[in-house]
Amino acid sequence: MNAGAVPPLGALTSGHLLSPIIGTGVSENPTITIIPVGGEEFNQRILNPFSENKFFRLYQQGADIGLLVRMMASELRADQKGRDRILRNLPGRGKGYEEFRRRVLHLTALSQAHHLFVAPIVVQQTITLPTNCKKHSETVVHALEIGYRWTEDGDTETLSRNVAGRAMVSNYDILDLSVEERNKLFLYTN
Repeated sequence: MNAGAVPPLGALTSGHLLSPIIGTGVSENPTITIIPVGGEEFNQRILNPFSENKFFRLYQQGADIGLLVRMMASELRADQKGRDRILRNLPGRGKGYEEFRRRVLHLTALSQAHHLFVAPIVVQQTITLPTNCKKHSETVVHALEIGYRWTEDGDTETLSRNVAGRAMVSNYDILDLSVEERNKLFLYTN
């Protein structure tokens, strides 16, 4: 901002000795500072592996499954003729690495053809309690607070909620499985 005074136009003939001048100006010089990540923040952002939740969210947003698996997986386990075969994501492993890449490309092809299903295993947890039991009232209130639904059927109360387990990559829809099969998968993977 600046201000000043000058004689009026025509010098001193108007009767005023001075006329004010007021002006403003704006100047902006942005400064960008790059601070390298270090210490504990480096460990949490760079060195920690992706969680399954991040993997699932990235896949839902359209990220290539092959890219995600190559970035995240250190190995694939394959059952061949009754024995467990480990395929490592290490270029120095020769044929094992080639097989790893071949299977990852197969996953990509299945995904592009819409024959790949990536979803968490969802099961329903239920708790059955006898009705009109005062000692269970605190349990019921706490269960309702953490997402359980309460239903009453005669002499029993049932608390139930859906629980998502680990993410599963398969060539079939997990929802096509029976409740018992999903429960077995949930228990096996968790």
